[in-house]
Amino acid sequence: MDIECLQRELNTTVLMLKKKTESRRANETNDHEEETIEYSSAIPEPESEEL
Repeated sequence: MDIECLQRELNTTVLMLKKKTESRRANETNDHEEETIEYSSAIPEPESEEL
């Protein structure tokens, strides 16, 4: 692979991560009761019991 091809792949990856982060932030601000993460590679966070 040449450098230009690697740069394009990196840019695509960065854009995907930005979109995922923005989506997660939007879900957190719009709905505090239920968090929806739209990508399958997410590691579920342990649920804490709040009383």
